Amino acid sequence: MLRILFLLSSIGFLSSLTVHFGLLFWPDIAATKHIRFLHIGIFITFTPFIFYLANGKSKNNFMTEFTNIIPIKYSVLCALLFFYIFVNFVIFMAKSKGGVADIWQEQYVLHNHGKLIRYITEAEYKVLQVNEIRGFSGHWLFFYFTPMVFFYFKIKSK
Repeated sequence: MLRILFLLSSIGFLSSLTVHFGLLFWPDIAATKHIRFLHIGIFITFTPFIFYLANGKSKNNFMTEFTNIIPIKYSVLCALLFFYIFVNFVIFMAKSKGGVADIWQEQYVLHNHGKLIRYITEAEYKVLQVNEIRGFSGHWLFFYFTPMVFFYFKIKSK
């Protein structure tokens, strides 16, 4: 089971990395609907990761289990990815101006929870769609990398 979870986490991480940085050079990736499965996949790998960490342990021992299995340099990488989530999120929010690009009655709009912010052009819509995927994919990196590293070293320790 650990090997399957490691494999799924690895595939998810490499796919997320490809999408996240690929959008910088090939924004048409955003139009691919299959990349949305990466959002579902984080729950398939991250949930078992949490259960493995918390298995019969108190909250105080939760992170101790992680740092006992993972070498320090990988713990630092996880922390850096966690920090990157915040940086990426700030960039995402600044570019989206707190709204979501959508199509209402055949018009491109920027809205926040159904409240119209403004009408936008098709070009703006495409840029905001890419920005939205980059916002999500930054999170995917962390939520795939952390279990991937954990499962790898958990397998290696056995």
